Amino acid sequence: MLIHIDINHFSRLFFVILAFTLHTGAYLSEVMRAGYLSVDYVQIEAGLTVGLSYRHILTHIIIPQALRNSLPNLTTQIIELVKDTSLAFTIGLVDMMGQVQLIIGNNYGLGMLQVYVVISIIYWIIALIIQGTLTLVDKKAQKPYQA
Repeated sequence: MLIHIDINHFSRLFFVILAFTLHTGAYLSEVMRAGYLSVDYVQIEAGLTVGLSYRHILTHIIIPQALRNSLPNLTTQIIELVKDTSLAFTIGLVDMMGQVQLIIGNNYGLGMLQVYVVISIIYWIIALIIQGTLTLVDKKAQKPYQA
């Protein structure tokens, strides 16, 4: 062993969080980059014209507009992350989908359709809650700023 780190003592949850962070981080960085590039360079020039520093231009002009433009894609990525949590069962971490597999196994495969219908409705309700919440945030963000 080159680094001398024994990974056998780490929790499975650590590896799930690490994997989802790296996987989702790549997509979220691309979403944020697209949001940043969606703000026209004229905004930066206008901020420089009135004497703002680049840090103030970013924090007060560019980032709020970029987040507003990125919110629909962020919603999609968050819902995708919730759906991807079912993959955690592959390394032995019992989540909702893992619990379904255990229920089906304990019933010898009886009632499989009903259990899968219930879990799909639960995932659907969670996705609707996330989408509804972020839609409200998006509508609030689309209103013009009033001082």
